Amino acid sequence: MGVVVLGMHRSGTSAVARAVGMCGLAHGDPSRLMGATEHNPTGHWEVEDLTDFDEQLLLDLGGKWSAPPRMDPGALEELAAGPKGEEAAKLHSEVFGDSRWVWKDPRLCIVLPFWRRVLADSFVVVAVVRNPLEVAQSLGRRNGFSVPYSFALWERHVRSSIEGAHGLENVLVHYERVIDDPAREVGRVAEFLVGRGLGETPDPEALRRFVRDEHRHVRTSFEQLSSHPDASEEMLSLYRLLSEADRLPEPSELPPETPNLQLAFDEHKRMTRWEDEALQLRDGVEQMRQLHDAALADIEKLRRWVDESRADAAKAWAEVRRLEAENSDLHELRTMLLDELESVIAERDRLRSELAAYERSAFMRLAAVAQRWASRIWGEDSIHRRKRR
Repeated sequence: MGVVVLGMHRSGTSAVARAVGMCGLAHGDPSRLMGATEHNPTGHWEVEDLTDFDEQLLLDLGGKWSAPPRMDPGALEELAAGPKGEEAAKLHSEVFGDSRWVWKDPRLCIVLPFWRRVLADSFVVVAVVRNPLEVAQSLGRRNGFSVPYSFALWERHVRSSIEGAHGLENVLVHYERVIDDPAREVGRVAEFLVGRGLGETPDPEALRRFVRDEHRHVRTSFEQLSSHPDASEEMLSLYRLLSEADRLPEPSELPPETPNLQLAFDEHKRMTRWEDEALQLRDGVEQMRQLHDAALADIEKLRRWVDESRADAAKAWAEVRRLEAENSDLHELRTMLLDELESVIAERDRLRSELAAYERSAFMRLAAVAQRWASRIWGEDSIHRRKRR
């Protein structure tokens, strides 16, 4: 179960997504989050892989984030029932796993019916709305868009998010109030989440440290918006409807869309085709540069390895020579000891021979003595016998 933060680009969705995360929900693997930029100094709190997936989905459907196509919810649901939906489910699971999650991507305003089918409506919606003139001024600084075109983008994204989220539990957050009184406005969100077992009340002081007024670079009033020459009555009616609500209205309550918005988006897409190709080429060159740098790094690692291997080989050869020298000394010692042993064995054999000869000589002398004594004894005995006769 999770939370989807819906809102037009430059509407404060990053700040609200971070605040929802402070209610105890996970933004996904930190290494996969889009980093901070000049225009979002406290971070986007947006998963790059999922943002890239949604942008490619828009491209496949004939549009892009800055030229949203007219969406057929039925076609999106049908697409989600096929291989594209399986790919999306796998990616979402890799990013968030089994955690209670919060996911923000302004493209979800357009492609939410696709993800409702993929995720089986297992989420609630925190919608964010901001004065469209402030959004237009912010888009003008960041992307160079004109005010009329930014108004058109705001209207298409907001209308699509209301239609796409129909039937889902939701709470509507006003960016101006988040900046003016973060504890109160985020407290409403926390109360909404706690009531659905999805979060807890964040620390008010931590909220004040994160959500600061200087993050709101432009500030305009409804009077300034309503008096702007490029503000259509349809767009003003839509913003008026939202500014008085604390949840998304029903699609049936929406005023009609400003005429010819799709013509403006199609023309923008046609006019920026070369720019897109240039960006793709630049990305390709950047990828080649990264591959080149990686190859150089690998070559440097290989060179160090070769140098280390040479040094190890030199050490090994020195050890071989040392062992050979030791072996030569041992061989000489062995030869000397063998010669000495042979000399000792020869001396032993000589002594044994001398001992055997001495024994034989001694035995012969002893036998002779014994014989003489025997002869003497036997001889005297014969004389005595004769005398007795």
